[in-house]
Amino acid sequence: ATLTRVRLLAALQDGEALAALFEAEALASGDPEEAAHLYVRAGTVREVSLADGHGAAVAYQKALDRLPGYRPALEGQAGVFTVEGRWADLVGLVETELAGEPSPERIVALRESLALIHRDVLLDPRAAVALLRDVAQDRKTPRDLFRLLESAALCQPRDEDFALALDELRGAIDEATAAGACLAVLAARAAGDDSPDEREMLLRKAHAARPRGPAAAELEAHYAA
Repeated sequence: ATLTRVRLLAALQDGEALAALFEAEALASGDPEEAAHLYVRAGTVREVSLADGHGAAVAYQKALDRLPGYRPALEGQAGVFTVEGRWADLVGLVETELAGEPSPERIVALRESLALIHRDVLLDPRAAVALLRDVAQDRKTPRDLFRLLESAALCQPRDEDFALALDELRGAIDEATAAGACLAVLAARAAGDDSPDEREMLLRKAHAARPRGPAAAELEAHYAA
């Protein structure tokens, strides 16, 4: 009977009734996994069909209450918080997931996501540096080290975090590439400080150090503007 009602409501495009049906079934279920699945279905209907971010977030939270750490519910919550700009809620969600995550690879990915929220959205590069240092120590890839350097360059003032990040980057890749990366980062910093002449000079140096690096595209864009 429930399946028939679901099909009928879906055919009628009655999203409110469909979400309410899933929620009622979840509430009546004695199986935490089934209940969480049903709450996520309700949340998805509210989020996608009804454009009801608040209702979707409530449904996803109920799923997490029944089954903590349920990945589809976490991903649903993260999506709602991102779309609605609820950054403090998103940070709290990621931190909660971090606290209960057993997978080392997933922990690194969550720290990276959290660092970028702090750096690019909350404009807190110091918090980003602390998280990205853990990421770089775990993975030690040039990309991670460059991202750490990039974040350290945004801190006011640039202190030992920047020097240390640059030393680590030099140890992981060749000197010319490290120099080009460093100068490109500083050029971006100069752009933020409204110093166009300094930015162009740094981009030219970066391009000379690493002709195929990101500075080349930056220079092209600079002169095309």
